[in-house]
Formats: sequence, structure tokens, C-alpha cells
Amino acid sequence: MADLHASRVAMQGMRVFSQAKKAAMYDYVLHHAVNLACDRGGYTVLKQIINDWCALGHFFYRDQLLYIVALNAFRLSYDPHGNYVVQHALRLNDLRCTQNVSVSLSGHCFGLSFTKLGSYFVGKLLDTEEAGEVVVGEFLWCYGESLVQLARSEFGSFVVWKALRVMQERNGDLFWRLVNKLMPFIQLLRGHRIGTFLDSLC
Repeated sequence: MADLHASRVAMQGMRVFSQAKKAAMYDYVLHHAVNLACDRGGYTVLKQIINDWCALGHFFYRDQLLYIVALNAFRLSYDPHGNYVVQHALRLNDLRCTQNVSVSLSGHCFGLSFTKLGSYFVGKLLDTEEAGEVVVGEFLWCYGESLVQLARSEFGSFVVWKALRVMQERNGDLFWRLVNKLMPFIQLLRGHRIGTFLDSLC
């Protein structure tokens, strides 16, 4: 399964085997899913399996696979190959999977937001109501100076800006709490779009 060419044989097997053998193959993939996700060749195969299981109507096994990916999202997010599997899972816009990823990343969103790939994950979580509130709630627990440092960083500025925008549309209470957290540091944010936005609220 970790070999791009050999895996095609296994993938075809999962289409034509008897039901018992298919089940054995599915269980094997589920058992080794995290190792496959972190493998240089395996992560591409795992993404294809997620797609195939959906196309073939094997939603029970696909959901189990997405659950395993979500459960290990924090570990995978820092893996050079595994992070692409988490990205793929989030792009499916499966609400349950996204919420499970948010649970796995809970308490880590602030740190992840400083990195290129991590900011992508956190940005995707902000797209859903419940997960977005978890992210903003974590930001509100930060010291104001730390939040400003994030807002001024290369990748974190995107996350804080998106958090402000989505909360302005969806949750006025969290929006104003986030604004009030940043407002005492507005001088440090001038020259950034977040600073311009805060100025417009004064």
C-alpha cells in the first residue's frame, strides 16, 4: 500500500474481492492508516482510498478512516506527508470530520497558526460555526501581547483576520471580545489590515 504502483493492485482488489476479503483489506488499511499517512508514497494512496471508498459507497469505512485521521490530526499536522492527508480530509467539508479535527487540535490552534500549514488547518476550522468558536475561544485565553504577536506574524495575521471576519458575521459576542482583546495594542497593529479594521471600529 505504500508503493504507488503496487498499491493499484490492492486498490483493484478492494473493488473485486469477495465481501469477506474486502472487509479484511479495509481493516488492514484502518489499522495502518497513520503509518500510511506519514509515508512518502503512502499518503497519496491513502488520499485516493478516502476518495474511492466514498465513490464506491463504502461510507461506513470511509467515516472510520476520517475519524482515525481526525483523531491523529495534531501528530499528522506536523508530518511532511501526513499534513496533506489532514488537508484532504478538511477539504471534504464533512462536518463531523471537521469537528473531530478541531477537538484533536484544541489547545494547539494558537501555535499552529504561526506556521504555513497550521494556519491553513486553523483557517479551515474557522469556516464551521462550532469549530470556529473553539479556535476563537483559544485565542481569547491568550495574553494580549501573544495575540498581537500572532496578528503581526506572516501566517498568523491571516488567521486572526479571518477570525475577526467570521465572528463579525456569526457571533457578535465573540467578535467584540476579540476586538477588545486587540484594541489596547492598536498602535502595534497599524500598518496591517487588522489595525486598519480596528481603526474603522473606533
